[in-house]
Amino acid sequence: MAPELIGCWIALMCVYAQGQTPFPTPLPFASPSSCALSQYFQAGNLSCVECGHKEVPTGDGLSCQCEPGYIREGGRQSSPLRCMPCPPMHVSTRDGLFCLSCDLPTSFNPATQSCTSASCGPSTTGVYKDSLPANSSSSGSRLCATCPQGTWSGGQGLHCVECGIHDCTLCSAEYGGICFEASQSLSLAPPAAFSYYQTHFTAAAALCQEGNYSACQLLANLCVLQQYAPLDPACQQARTISNDLLPPIYYAEMGADELLALADVQTRLVARGTAGSPVLPLVVTMFDLSGAFLGMVEVTDEILLCRDLPSHTEAAWMAGVDYSLKCMLDPQELSTAGKTPTFYDLFLRDQGEGVDRLYPVPVLVEDYVNAAGQSVNTGSDPSKWQFVRRFFLQESVSNLHVYARAMLLHVKLNSNGKIFPPFLGIKYSPLLESEAALSSSFSVQYTQQSSTAFIVVLSATVGVTLILAVVYTAFRVNGYLRRSGGFICHPKTFLCMITEFCSFISTCVFIVLTVVSVLMLLLYKFQSVFIFTLPTGASVILFSVMICLAFICRAMQVIYLVWQQCTLDIFFVDWEKPNGVVMTTALQQEPSAQLQSVPTPVSIWRVCFAANEWNELQTVRKLNPTLLLSIVLLLLSIVGLEHFAEVDPSSLHVTTSQDRYSAAHSIILRFALTSICFLSLSAIMRLYMFGLYERFYEHKIKQFVDLCSVANVSVFVLSEELFGHYIHGRSVHGRADTDMQEMRSNLIKEQEDICGKRGLLADSDGQTFAVGLTKRFRAHYEAIMAPIQAERVEGHTRGSRAGAGPSDRSIQAYKSMNHFLCAFIDRGLQDLDYLVKDKLFLEKLLEMEFYDPLDRSLFYSNTGNSFEEVLFYGNEWALWQLDVLLFACVDLLSNSYVLAAVITYLSSWVLYFLRDLLGKRNIARKTLIDERFLV
Repeated sequence: MAPELIGCWIALMCVYAQGQTPFPTPLPFASPSSCALSQYFQAGNLSCVECGHKEVPTGDGLSCQCEPGYIREGGRQSSPLRCMPCPPMHVSTRDGLFCLSCDLPTSFNPATQSCTSASCGPSTTGVYKDSLPANSSSSGSRLCATCPQGTWSGGQGLHCVECGIHDCTLCSAEYGGICFEASQSLSLAPPAAFSYYQTHFTAAAALCQEGNYSACQLLANLCVLQQYAPLDPACQQARTISNDLLPPIYYAEMGADELLALADVQTRLVARGTAGSPVLPLVVTMFDLSGAFLGMVEVTDEILLCRDLPSHTEAAWMAGVDYSLKCMLDPQELSTAGKTPTFYDLFLRDQGEGVDRLYPVPVLVEDYVNAAGQSVNTGSDPSKWQFVRRFFLQESVSNLHVYARAMLLHVKLNSNGKIFPPFLGIKYSPLLESEAALSSSFSVQYTQQSSTAFIVVLSATVGVTLILAVVYTAFRVNGYLRRSGGFICHPKTFLCMITEFCSFISTCVFIVLTVVSVLMLLLYKFQSVFIFTLPTGASVILFSVMICLAFICRAMQVIYLVWQQCTLDIFFVDWEKPNGVVMTTALQQEPSAQLQSVPTPVSIWRVCFAANEWNELQTVRKLNPTLLLSIVLLLLSIVGLEHFAEVDPSSLHVTTSQDRYSAAHSIILRFALTSICFLSLSAIMRLYMFGLYERFYEHKIKQFVDLCSVANVSVFVLSEELFGHYIHGRSVHGRADTDMQEMRSNLIKEQEDICGKRGLLADSDGQTFAVGLTKRFRAHYEAIMAPIQAERVEGHTRGSRAGAGPSDRSIQAYKSMNHFLCAFIDRGLQDLDYLVKDKLFLEKLLEMEFYDPLDRSLFYSNTGNSFEEVLFYGNEWALWQLDVLLFACVDLLSNSYVLAAVITYLSSWVLYFLRDLLGKRNIARKTLIDERFLV
């Protein structure tokens, strides 16, 4: 164990020796304004430092200088600062480098340690002029004399300036206005470096090693301009030099994942209330190109290239707001500003649990290339990332000429409102002045530690749903085989299997997505402490795919439903008997033809009327989709409920204004709002229809059953080969083709219960049945319908004449079918009988039959009008869900509720049109009623 510890310690020391820091080191919070009168602000490590003996802070508070009457020992470049007193009756120069005597008309003031004169100073015409002693003469006049040791002629020979070394005659090289002796070891700039780099790099590297603060900042800036290239001399010097003045601009390699997992940030974010901070407290320090400290401020728009309203910019730092700002920039203005770039160090002001410190925010430069030539920051694996500290927004000083095209501040929630260390991602792009405009963006994104939990939940839900769907489909296919009498390998069976599977998948996925999205809406919008954020990235993609999947599955099932309803067999059984006989002649040419008595023809108009009402009933729905869509659109877009979908936990506004920032909308929240509006409004509409409208005004399904009884017409519908529905409409009065007086009398008898009941069985009101038929019945049925089928095939082959109507053969087949069904219902067929029974509870629950009708057909009595399932009315859930999912899919692609409502309405209308058109044609084919009577 000991060798391992020693090895770790050596590795750690090597990291520090290379100017890197493995993790951000929080600093006690300090700013220039917080320093005491005897302290100065050291921008290198952001701390307040005491000035030395006989030293006072400078006017900007960023360094120390000697007190009046004291001068700097060793000249301007001496480090550290040491002050020595001037001779008696002497004062120091403004730069604190020389001592001067007070010449007339000035006199020495011992209280202020300065030269004073009534004719010089404030509110006078005289100025104080320091004349450096060039020789023994102290007249202060301009003389051509040798400058003091350590200085040389400067400023066009008008005064002496320092050269940077003790003896200026030993100057062998000059870099950045600083002389260096031949004995000094210097780092030279590469020949291909840009001009500013070549001019200042050598001096900055040498002076930084000697402890010059500005030189260290300048050296760091040169490395930043080179995109932190590991092989660049400035970056190598920044890694090599180790002192308190050189900022650690590199983080440890291959350690970004550990850095982002640190849980030592104490800041607590809240969406509302005072239990924490409602804003992300960021602080930025700024430096110019030369390394001069420009200040430290709380972040507003300092690190943004794009400009927005102040109220909008404030939203960028509000807790939980997914802020996004995009703009187009003028390349010329960017290039001009880039000639004097500003460099930034970003910090999180960490306050909480008794601490107040600055937490460094790492920067991820996407364009960074390591020493091996690999772009390690472009991948999604944090363990390979290389974090850095300092960044700029635009620069046109180096050979690169780049600007920050995209900036993204990542904030990851920890627990109880706390966060992990945030980081800033930057993508630089070439600053091309030839372009008309350049795009730039800034975003803030919040994520959660358990971001994969959402995917896991949805994936697990899909897995369970698939298993249940297989079981459900097996039950449904088993029921279908009983009803159709088919085989498992038949194409129709496969089609049924696919649609039943899709129907179950669509329903389950829709329910899961609705529950999950509504819970997220409630958790996100009504949290006080910011502990929950919305899923992003792959989670949102998965959510969107599941919405589209549910829609596709439901669309397939509805298409199959429409096809099934428009191809079923239907027959209207006319119970009316001839009312007497009439005398007529046979159709013969002989004039002596004998008169014959024939039954009175039965009017077909009652059957036509019942068929027309059935045709209208085919597209009736329990809900009004047009009204429903209109109210949903009103609530979401006009009232403004769509603003609840903003990714802003503190926003519960239903209106917006120019001064309020509107965050981007979440797909999950928009789906939640869509589901809530559709579900709540549909429930209200259905309660109104069921409780008031259908009960007291009009129930079209029950009215149709009453109409059948009044018209003396029954309806026989076969949705499958051996399964269908029967509406018993046989009049209890024996006939319906009568006058108004007799009809009124019959209805009064029924109202006063002085006649038989309308039901199929004696003393029963049950008129609607689900029927399971034997194969023998189906064979008789098809044998009777064969002439009609043959005529239809012949008509398609040779082309039927429009409006020709059915042939005599078809009319005879119609009469035979009517007689056959009447006899079957009256139990008048010896080998075709039926049994009336109630369905078992499980049969009702699973919508299937457990017994096969072998010898006798089965009539299942019900009070719920089971024939609704062959109409739109009985499939409202599927149609409603199709509308909701189509609405959600269109909104998902367009982010527009208006467009979603328009397309959903058009889709609903097209579906209505097709069902009406195809259903009408099917009635005309199967019942031989001319399509022109179905209006």
